[in-house]
Amino acid sequence: MQTPIVGIDLGTTNSVVSILEDKLPKTLLVDGQKLLPSVVCLTTDGMLVGKVAKNMAILEPENTVASIKRKMGQDVEITIGNRQMRPEEVSAVILQKIRQAVLDHYQLAADAIVKAVITVPAYFTEEQREATKQAAELAKLQVERIINEPTAAALAYGMSHLEETILAIYDLGGGTFDISIIESDAGLVEVRATTGNNQLGGDDFDALLAAKIWEDFLATNKLGNIAASRKEQARLNRIAEQTKIKLSTSESVDIQESFFFKTNDTNYHLEQTITRKDFEALIHDKVAETVTHLAKAIDEADLTKADLAGIILVGGSSRIPLVSQLIEAQLKMKPVLIDLPDEAVAHGATIQGAIINKLDIDTVLVDITPHSLGVAVIDDLTYSMENVMELMKQKEAIEAGEAKEEDFPDDLAAAAIITKNSPIPIKKSSFFHASSPFQKKYLIEVFQGEGERFHENRIIGEARLEVKDPVEDGKIEVTFELDINGLLKLTAVETSSKVEVKATFQSSKGKKMRKSQLKEVEVLSIEVTENTLIKRAEALLVIPTIDAEDKEELQTLVDSYRTAEANEAVEELAKLEDEILDLLYYLEKAEA
Repeated sequence: MQTPIVGIDLGTTNSVVSILEDKLPKTLLVDGQKLLPSVVCLTTDGMLVGKVAKNMAILEPENTVASIKRKMGQDVEITIGNRQMRPEEVSAVILQKIRQAVLDHYQLAADAIVKAVITVPAYFTEEQREATKQAAELAKLQVERIINEPTAAALAYGMSHLEETILAIYDLGGGTFDISIIESDAGLVEVRATTGNNQLGGDDFDALLAAKIWEDFLATNKLGNIAASRKEQARLNRIAEQTKIKLSTSESVDIQESFFFKTNDTNYHLEQTITRKDFEALIHDKVAETVTHLAKAIDEADLTKADLAGIILVGGSSRIPLVSQLIEAQLKMKPVLIDLPDEAVAHGATIQGAIINKLDIDTVLVDITPHSLGVAVIDDLTYSMENVMELMKQKEAIEAGEAKEEDFPDDLAAAAIITKNSPIPIKKSSFFHASSPFQKKYLIEVFQGEGERFHENRIIGEARLEVKDPVEDGKIEVTFELDINGLLKLTAVETSSKVEVKATFQSSKGKKMRKSQLKEVEVLSIEVTENTLIKRAEALLVIPTIDAEDKEELQTLVDSYRTAEANEAVEELAKLEDEILDLLYYLEKAEA
């Protein structure tokens, strides 16, 4: 049997894994659910992933990490309990959970090869793409391809079966936003343009709503300007998320939370009504920004809005009615919400996996790079000709440790080698002349972005080329090779001596994780089998100081949970978990 290639949407809020069944993509259940919350909680027994971890965020926010996707590619460490973990490590724990679900479904051995196509936001940087690849490899997944989320959504929508059509794929998820203009013609799916914002999504809407709920609560109860604790903030975020979801189908939502806040031995209840109008006023500017990106993408594709056959909405946050309203108002075209907007991206990744496996799917995918890539160069604005020699002296002083990097002038020009929206894979070269006679050392600084000056872009790495026997008029050839996954390799050759340097740009500007770190995470990512929430509730039942009425209510909920568990009543279990979580939150705060 050919090893199947699964499709994985590693999302900010939720992750989804899809398999191919009867030549069609199908969402694989993880813990009985289609959506796996992208949340990790560190316990004394190991790592919790998913719904249970999301519940624990309310009770133990200091031991829980969510929305880690927003930090992918950054050279940072996240505090989770008493540990420090890199974003790749946290993401790897989520992917290990997904890998185990695949192993269980196909009844494969623990060391079996699991191949995957993983999606990333179209506007992800090289560092973020490589960080995603590292996380997958850490989770023992064999990455066959990394593709852009809107492109995957286009495959799921069935664009490969449409004749000569151009669609805009608008993808608004929990933490990122992308827009891609995609053309299809009898099986050839080609991306014409893409743009977006990696730091814009439903999480931002939740944060704005949570802040409003807290401010109104303080004002109503005349509590002054009090900052919410980590527990209270986690609770607020959960309330805001639930309210946001309800407002997509209701004009208003009543929020009622007993014993929401306690100060000076006084308990305060939260009672508010949030209208859709209130919510839309909060998020209007951010949603309007996405529509501006949509117009920009159409322009970059050298099209007009009249050239579009339609606008397809993807991602959970695209369900918000204001999204469709603002798009229709500006483009005079009513967008269409894709079937299964939370699952479509993973389904498209599965279709790409089928293409790689050369199954009977008549589709050819041509993707593009969302950013220009190039190197820093000296131009007339950097220095006048008489100062070129002084420039080189400063460079050499820095390399010799006689000067600091900040002393080096940063007003360099940006010379693009691969331009934005170029089809990938692609290989391009450019020649650059030495900035002084008999130059021995060349610093090749690589950027990503559209700014005319080097400092206006994102610096993703550097390479250094040294020539022992330089010529008077030195020249180097710099070659960029961008692979199908959007990962960059650089080769630089001094044309006279043929001296060469190569570089591959990894996450966090080349920083790789230590092997000891990888092993440590692998051990910790063993799933805790007992439901931690129920375990915690049962522990609370034996505490003598708990009020008898509260204890009776908790015991009833736990008993009901055990019954539903025995009957495998998934929906009932989810409802009971929420009720137990609410009660635990109040009781544990009272005991504190």
